[in-house]
Amino acid sequence: MLSTYEEIMTELYTNGPVQVGFVAYDDFYTYSSGIYEKTSSSEVWGGHAVKLIGWNYDANGRLYWICENEWGTSWGDSGFFKIYAGQCGL
Repeated sequence: MLSTYEEIMTELYTNGPVQVGFVAYDDFYTYSSGIYEKTSSSEVWGGHAVKLIGWNYDANGRLYWICENEWGTSWGDSGFFKIYAGQCGL
């Protein structure tokens, strides 16, 4: 199991996408762009699995993950989303 951000980055760089899980909140449904940061306290279900495909840093140097969701291209940013590291257990 990968447990540190550096281990996850190495795995992505070396072997490609990683399947990950996180806790979804009701505000996740309405994500459309930018970097997701949970604002709701209403958990919608215990977990959601997505494909982690990369990472980057925002203008302040804060790490975020780039993920592909399974809900199709009409959701989020053409089926993708960015989420700050550590958000929702990811």
